[in-house]
Amino acid sequence: MNNTLQLFWSGGLHIAKIFILHKKNIQLTKKKEESKKNTIWQIKTFQFLPFFFIGLYY
Repeated sequence: MNNTLQLFWSGGLHIAKIFILHKKNIQLTKKKEESKKNTIWQIKTFQFLPFFFIGLYY
């Protein structure tokens, strides 16, 4: 394999590797954001529930 072809393949593989890692990073970031949204929703819900049950008791 000559040097030009070898440089072409190694450069292409390097670009593909960066693209795949970037895509995985975006997916992990989205999962973290969704997890934070769910956690905030759960905290708000569970903060409201005690007042709801106290209201039912009285």
